[in-house]
Amino acid sequence: MEFSVCLARKVNQPESHAADAQDCQDSPTGTRSESSRSFGPASGPDLIRPFQASDKQAFRSLNEAWISRYFALEPEDTELLNDPEGKILAPGGHIFVAVARQDRQEEVVGCFALLPLPGNVLRLARMTVREDHRGKGVGRRLLNHAIITAQALHARRLVLETSRKLESAVHLYQSAGFCFAPEDPAGPRPLARADLYMELLLPDG
Repeated sequence: MEFSVCLARKVNQPESHAADAQDCQDSPTGTRSESSRSFGPASGPDLIRPFQASDKQAFRSLNEAWISRYFALEPEDTELLNDPEGKILAPGGHIFVAVARQDRQEEVVGCFALLPLPGNVLRLARMTVREDHRGKGVGRRLLNHAIITAQALHARRLVLETSRKLESAVHLYQSAGFCFAPEDPAGPRPLARADLYMELLLPDG
């Protein structure tokens, strides 16, 4: 797989119902939340909602599963996954989870985090979908929700680190308008597994 740097472009409102090849690994006021939109079968009232304290174990387990499958847990992983409230939410970040409902029970099947960076930039991180729910468009819905949330927060850019190993994830990001970019000027990449940097310019940021 070959990669080249392209000029980042501003994104329009993302398509929330487009199908993805595979799901990616890796609610502010003032905008319509996707928490009322179904992403699963027509019979399932599935939703994307903000993180709750009861989601902590699921957030950790989902991320540990995909990271351990392809790489090794790094210090930043341990820090964020052990204390998402203190390390993500308290500094001004956001976490959202994808929930499947069955027999009045909620089950977290995907998630992502948005971490604040200097310069009115948000970093998309720890985005994943549970293996048995991949291929259903959940990853794209999560990514679209991340973009909508970043727009609502008036971010100037949405950035992420990823790996060449996660080919399907890279294609998903590209399909949403992300472009390859040089090393983030805000600082060095915090993850050893990250060998690609991508960004999306946002309107009204």
